[in-house]
Amino acid sequence: MAKVRRDQFRTFIDTTPKAGSATFALLGKGISDSAVNANPQTETEHYISDKEATTDTNSYQRALPFDARLIMSDEALAYLEGLWRDGPPVLDDAVTEIVNVYTYHEKVEGKYPATKHEVSIAYDNFGGAGGAGVRMSGNLNYRGDQVKGWFDPVELEFTATEESA
Repeated sequence: MAKVRRDQFRTFIDTTPKAGSATFALLGKGISDSAVNANPQTETEHYISDKEATTDTNSYQRALPFDARLIMSDEALAYLEGLWRDGPPVLDDAVTEIVNVYTYHEKVEGKYPATKHEVSIAYDNFGGAGGAGVRMSGNLNYRGDQVKGWFDPVELEFTATEESA
């Protein structure tokens, strides 16, 4: 059984969301731990004929938290720092897209399976302790349904599958 390393699940963020075409940068440098929080939205009912309750999963409220050591030479972190410095952003100014890329699957015509998500950036903290590097943290809160597709790691382009289009 082949085990999967964390670096084989990659997330790219659009650093030019208002430009009309995406410019994707890899989230990674400065971030040592990050996992998508599923945040399932459930509903529980206890029917009068049953001893146990029934819980259904109705939806998810996914979020990708980040806690980063600020590295200004990193395109993704420089983008997030700029939004903080100019804002912090709210409503439409906080919206961009991310692409989750599953590089542990085989490439097809040079592309990996991927999902694209609209996200709203929400900051929690910016700064840090004396003598330490600047850190920033927050969440990339998913908005709406994902789009399935393929990601080209050389051209940094996402292509939706026909079923998603």
